[in-house]
Amino acid sequence: KISQMNANVFSNSSNIKYVNWNIPSFEKFGFDAAKLDSITFGNAVLRIPDEICKGQSNLVKANIISNNITIIGEKAFNGCISLPVFHFPYALQKIKASAFKDVPLHSITIPIGVNEIGVNAFTGCNPKIVYWNADGSSLDPSNMEFGNRLEELYLGDQVKIIHPYLFKDQTRIKELHIPSGRIKTGAFMGCSGLQKLSLGIGVTKFDGTAFKNCTNISGALVLPDALDTIPSGVFDNCTKIVSVTIGKNVKKISGFNGCTGIKTVYNFSYMSLVPHTGGVDNPAYYADRVY
Repeated sequence: KISQMNANVFSNSSNIKYVNWNIPSFEKFGFDAAKLDSITFGNAVLRIPDEICKGQSNLVKANIISNNITIIGEKAFNGCISLPVFHFPYALQKIKASAFKDVPLHSITIPIGVNEIGVNAFTGCNPKIVYWNADGSSLDPSNMEFGNRLEELYLGDQVKIIHPYLFKDQTRIKELHIPSGRIKTGAFMGCSGLQKLSLGIGVTKFDGTAFKNCTNISGALVLPDALDTIPSGVFDNCTKIVSVTIGKNVKKISGFNGCTGIKTVYNFSYMSLVPHTGGVDNPAYYADRVY
């Protein structure tokens, strides 16, 4: 069992192509001189060390055997420009600074237990798919950078908060289901490719401009019962929404300025709504029918 190893032990080993790493918890280690094609992290691994694959531009495969890994170290895969796929362990809690910087990952998964994402952890990745399962409440939104090529976003039931402007201007997302949580200011603002939006019963609060200028959201919009206020700006300029269903606990509604496509409002709240009244940010203002 290895408990200690000099950081420079492989400094001249330029012929190494493959590494089978099965050391539980080294903080920092690198194969600087090597030209790795692949690396495997075995069942004993609890932490992927800082800088272990930093700058390994030939690395095409990282095999994750252990599902007990809780930490991916700082700059662990920084600059691995040939690595398209990474399996994020279920037990993962911390993704340190620049861990995947400039790694062209096709998809990124944020497991349920993640409570730390470091600065520039995903800068330059530009994934097409993000699977987001962490509740998000302890994460610093300024460290979550997914580029502008996102096409698919899957949000888990445990999500408690979607941070301000986190997915702003992701124009390639076409469908989105949000099962739960609070959607903060501008979280999806400008997602102009978004056509289908469904809100689960666990969605508890909108902040202003959350979906502003999502100009292609089409058809029926259902506001769940857990909402009590629809604030100003939330759905402004979403011109293709045709009908709005208002949940029974909504006490105040605005946020629909410029939603000229609305024809019908289904009102299950105790508010009194009348067609073509209520001001330009009220969905009833545009509707021909209110039921």
